[in-house]
Amino acid sequence: MKYSNRKNIRVRYLVAAVILSTSIFWKEHRPQCSPPTLHDSAGLHRCNPIIGTPQKNYLVDPDGFVQVFRSTQIQRAYKSGTKAIVSSAGEKYLPTFITFLCFLRRTGARLPVALFMKNWIEYEPYICEAVLSSQNGKCMVLSEVFTGRNGAKPDLEHFQLKAFSILFFSFQDAIWMDSDCFFRYDPTNLLTSKPFTSAGLVTWPDFWSYTVSPTYYNISRQAIIPTTTRQSTRPPCTPGEGVKDTFVLAACALGEKFHTVSEKVVDLGHPAPDGSVLGAAMLHADPIEDYALTRRGRWRMRDESVAKVPRGYWVHAYSPKFNASEDLFSEKTQDKNSHPGRAYTSNEETLKRLGFDAERAIWEETKTVTCTLEHAFESWKTKTGLCETVTKH
Repeated sequence: MKYSNRKNIRVRYLVAAVILSTSIFWKEHRPQCSPPTLHDSAGLHRCNPIIGTPQKNYLVDPDGFVQVFRSTQIQRAYKSGTKAIVSSAGEKYLPTFITFLCFLRRTGARLPVALFMKNWIEYEPYICEAVLSSQNGKCMVLSEVFTGRNGAKPDLEHFQLKAFSILFFSFQDAIWMDSDCFFRYDPTNLLTSKPFTSAGLVTWPDFWSYTVSPTYYNISRQAIIPTTTRQSTRPPCTPGEGVKDTFVLAACALGEKFHTVSEKVVDLGHPAPDGSVLGAAMLHADPIEDYALTRRGRWRMRDESVAKVPRGYWVHAYSPKFNASEDLFSEKTQDKNSHPGRAYTSNEETLKRLGFDAERAIWEETKTVTCTLEHAFESWKTKTGLCETVTKH
């Protein structure tokens, strides 16, 4: 990777500021007691999620954290007026990302792409310097820009990569695209339209019901997020919470603006033999159309008859991820007779919101990437017959 001297100075300044603020943070907020001594098994800590009395330090410490953030002046190293798409991927997730990046270019999107990788082990020269660069993309190695004390390299994993990729990207405005997501339309205008231009942070609802303990709001001193910003008054019964929800809570804690898309996420799947649906992907709504409805007081989450559903805008293809060497050929891509089939066949109304045969286009890009780069990805070098298998399917 090549960096300009000016950018190197900016990045060093940013990293130095982060290290300095971290040092101050731990010095001022270190525990004021001796470390505990474990004499026996600590047992399972029981927590009542409904009735909880937080300890005093639970209430005081978050106030101190926020104060440190506000008092530490860190100059963001970004170039004014720039826009891009940012993501993170490596190893087995890299083929999926390249496939969906090719699909993104089908939409006409020409935004530059910054792909963050954990370290040089995940960096693949041919993919980064030949394939990605031909798609107006660039690989960024987090371990190069994020260095701790004495040159230590923090061991970042999984969801941590997203947070630090967002912290270190060098664009003024950006769209985060997970490696297993694809846009139905060119997303460029999202960055020049409301709700982004008025809020600065736009998030979509997750598939899981919002199950944070009410005690959190006593500790953080934040009002409970109103029903109008939740994904639905009829949430799915599966509990859990996505990582994206933490960004909303962080914005609340810092008093920053944000906008949450109100239209609920819907499942794309494949019928199972027992009559249920094998979930394969999640379809998210157009935020501009959703915003146009809610600003006029038309909340479909309360009454779906008040307006036509916004068009489907992007898809989170969580299983299968369209990686020929992973879980692509399973019961989710077979018909009722166990023959090769489609992943997205249920339900009809949801499929209509896609607007065109998106799955066919995805399979075409999967075939192109697999057959062109079958021996290029590090995670594929021990695999055989990938192109042939995708072609037959």
